Parts: sequence; structure tokens; C-alpha cells
Amino acid sequence: MSDQALNDAAAAVDTAANALWQSRLQTEPALRQTHNLPLEQLPDGSLDQAQQQADEGRALLRQLATLDETTLDPDRSLTLAVLRFEAARRADAVLAWHRVSPVAPYSSIDHGMTARGTLARVVVEDAAGLDRWVALWRDLSAGLRHALDRLHAQADQGWRLARPAIAPARTAWERLGPQLAAQLDAQTHSPAAMALAPALRTAWQTEAARLRDEAVLPAVQAVVQALADPAYAAVAPNDVGLARQPGGEAEYARLIGLHLSEAQDPARIHAVGLQQLSVLAERMREVRSRLGFNGDEATFHTRLRTDPRALAPSPEVLGDRYRHCLARLQPLLPQLFHDLPASPYAVRRLDAAMEAAITFGYYEPPRRAGEPGIYFFNAGELATRLQLNVAPLTYHELAPGHHFHFARQMEMDSLHPLRRNAFGYTVFNEGWAEYAAALAEEQGLFDDPYDLYGLLSLQRFGALRLVVDTGCNALGWTLAQAQRCMREHSLGGEAEVASESLRYSTDMPGQALAYRWGFLQFMAARDDARARQGARFDLRDFHQAALGAGALPLPAWRGHLERELG
Repeated sequence: MSDQALNDAAAAVDTAANALWQSRLQTEPALRQTHNLPLEQLPDGSLDQAQQQADEGRALLRQLATLDETTLDPDRSLTLAVLRFEAARRADAVLAWHRVSPVAPYSSIDHGMTARGTLARVVVEDAAGLDRWVALWRDLSAGLRHALDRLHAQADQGWRLARPAIAPARTAWERLGPQLAAQLDAQTHSPAAMALAPALRTAWQTEAARLRDEAVLPAVQAVVQALADPAYAAVAPNDVGLARQPGGEAEYARLIGLHLSEAQDPARIHAVGLQQLSVLAERMREVRSRLGFNGDEATFHTRLRTDPRALAPSPEVLGDRYRHCLARLQPLLPQLFHDLPASPYAVRRLDAAMEAAITFGYYEPPRRAGEPGIYFFNAGELATRLQLNVAPLTYHELAPGHHFHFARQMEMDSLHPLRRNAFGYTVFNEGWAEYAAALAEEQGLFDDPYDLYGLLSLQRFGALRLVVDTGCNALGWTLAQAQRCMREHSLGGEAEVASESLRYSTDMPGQALAYRWGFLQFMAARDDARARQGARFDLRDFHQAALGAGALPLPAWRGHLERELG
């Protein structure tokens, strides 16, 4: 192989990576804000934008198909794997526009988070800044209108929300309107707004009222009305799951490949989930025995709901529990990692307006290296919400979980920026976080049986997702079957069972598979490395290799580990 051929292949990968990176910088608002670029527009969710993305993806796939990857160095081989995955994701953009629900509850959460996150960071200091702010809110309103366009376009192709999901979706959108209106009011009456010159402040508040009354609320209400239309429900599927949609089997296969980064047989995933449920149920029985309880699981769970050790008396006490878990972990970190992220991390309470829609909470990574990553925990309904999951969520969401992955990746100057900012690999992201919580158990941080029971219940919840997601979307399960299975195998109350079962079957099929499936991939990779290396195996070396190339599609990641660990 000539030096010229080697250089040509390397240059082609670099050129493609640079082009895709620039495309992302142009189209992804969070990236622009992270890199201190002015935010000029939001994606509007239109079919035209989906078509542009699909054209870009197909062109990139054709370009990459001509490369001789055998000539590439290992790092560029990984970049090529990322490029191929991202190109294929983009190539499916029009298909996703017609198949992924734009109105199921998690879609409404996305609009609210854009308003509270992205748009709340837009600074208004003068008339030009006000014009830009107004234009961005009009983009958000266009996204709301295009959600309705998608709803109608999908219905024309025979794709509709299942009847059991219509009312919850309508409720989510009924809540969205007041949330967006409140965000408009909060921004225009913030301390920064009140410090502006009176004329500019009045103009801002006037524009906000116009946006609310003429753009935002009418767009939301149009979706609510469409979901309330009896004609829509009359021909909707009677039950949930992609298996009941035309072409749903192929769509589920696409979503599995997207979220697991490789093809997998739903029946195999289902079988693994059942096996994991059995193993974890036995471990939970053993912990109940340690607590002196030898009765049935349902009775124990009923007792937990009045056990002070399983509840939190206030949001402040709950926050302190999260911080206590982090303090226990801190001295152990040098034994587990060669390198720690420079960016700090913290816990805060979730916005109360979001607590009804989000089961546990969410992690917000640093906007840029050096800023804190934050886990926003759910402190709603404390009188009835079990808090056995505080320790596992701490180690999953922050350290050594999501934060150690995302923050370290952002700090890796040696990675191409496309990979340094690659956060869309669900199975890698959630697999590492689930592994991190299990790692904390291995280090003795679950010596309290209540904490251990919480960890095992969350792990079983992940296994349950493998069973229910595939059951509804591939194996013909009804919603009643799914919810019965969830009641039998989880600590969740009725509200959680209702929201989570619809999440898997109508809102985000395939996404929830990534948690337990990803965990099993990390554990298998570690076992394999230990078997190959024998006495040479060092846990810190494994973690360095596992995270050291950033998030990757699983096939490329496995090859990387084999090269790094021998």
C-alpha cells in the first residue's frame, strides 16, 4: 500500500468528519451554545428539514463506501465507524418523520426543555437581541405546528397513536401550553429583564404576550384539539405497540439498531430479559431475608410504603442523601480510574412543573469543559414515592456514571470534535451508567440492605424493560399484559406503570432496551478482558480503555477494547 493511498484514506475521513461536525454546529442549538456561537434558529421539525438531513446522510454513505478502511490508523477507523452510524441515522430522517410519534408525552417534554434550557440562555440586551429572541420563539412555535403536520401525515399513512395512548398524550399537551406561557413570563420578568431600559423591557414583554397568544398557545391547542377529535380515535389501533402499525416490524428493527447500535433479534432480547428478571428476583428475595422478612414480595413492598427508611421527609433531606452517596464514593475513585474529569458535579431538585412527567430525574452534562454536570432529582409526591433508589441513581447519573463519561469525553482534546461531542449512543451511555452503579456495589457502597434492594429493584426494572418493550412492539402483547408484568416485577406505583408502559409501546420504542442491554455488554467486555489478560488485568486500565475513545457504536467499541487490552 502506497503512502499516497494511506494519506488519501486518512484525508477522506478527516474531510468527512469535519463536514459533518460543521453541519451539526449549524443545526444543533445546544452545540452552538456550548461553543459560544450565536444561536440564529431552532430546528422546526418540518418534513423539508428531515428531507435535507436524509439527503445529507445518503450522500455521506455513498462517500464513505469508497474508502479502503484497511489503510486507516485505529483512531480514524473509530471515526469512520461513527461517521457511518451518523450517516445512516440521518439517511433515515424522513422515515423517522413519518414513524416516530411527534405528540406522545416525551415529545411535549422536549418542547418544554427547549424553552427552559436553550431559549432561557438567550440574552436580550438591545433591540437586535430582542428580534433574535422573538425569531427563536417563532421557530419553537413552528416546531409545535409541524408536530400537528406530522400527526396528520402519519395518520394518512395509517400510523396513529393507539387508543390507550391518546388521552395521556392530550393531557401532556394540555400541560405544555401553560408551561411555555410560564417560561415566556419568567424570561421577560427575570432580574435581567427588569434591569433593562423601560422601553426595551416593555417591548420585550409585549412581544412575549403576542407570541403566547398568537403563536405558542394556538399551536399547542391545535394539537390538543386534534387528539380530542373522535374521528382520529375511531380508526386508531385498539392496543399499543409497533406490531399493530403497518410496517411496524421493520420500524422496530430500525429502532433497535438505532438504540443498541447494532441489529438484535427481539425474541432474543426478550429471552435475556426474562432470564435477568429471574436472577434479580432471587437476589431481592435474599435481601428481604436479610431484613428479617420471609413473606411474599407484594406484602414487603406494601410495608415499604410506610417504612420511614424507604421515604424522604423533605426535598432538603433527599438532596442531602444524594450528596452523602457522592461523599462515600470520593475516596475510592483513585482505585477505579487513572483519570478523573476536571468538571465538577452536583445535585439539584427538578423543576416542580416537570416532576409529574419524569419518573426519576435527569442528568444535564456540562455545557462546556469545566462547568458542572448536574443531576436534577425528582422530589415530588414524597409521602408516597419510595426513595430506595437514591444511591443507585447517584452512581448512575453522576459519579462514576454519566458525568464521568460525558465530562471526560468533552475534555479529551485528542478526539475529533465530532466524537468529543458524540452523545447519541444510547446503549453506550446508559450501559456505562448501569455498569457504574453495579461497580459501586462491588466497592462496598451498598452495605445498607435498603440501598441494595433499591439497586436490585432498578436493575430488575431495566430487565423488565427488555421484556415489556419487546413484548409490546414485537410479540403482540397488549397494554394490559405489559402493565400486569410491570406491577409484578417493579416497585413502581400505578402512575409510573401507566407512563412507563406507554413510553415503551408508543412514545419511544426501543430506547429503554439500552439500559440493561448496555450493562450486559460492559460486563461481558470486562469479563472477556479479564479472561484474556489474567494476572495482568487492572480495573483502571479497563475503565481507561472503555471510556478513552469516547462513545462508540458497540461493534467498533469491542474492536477498540481488543486492540487496547490485548
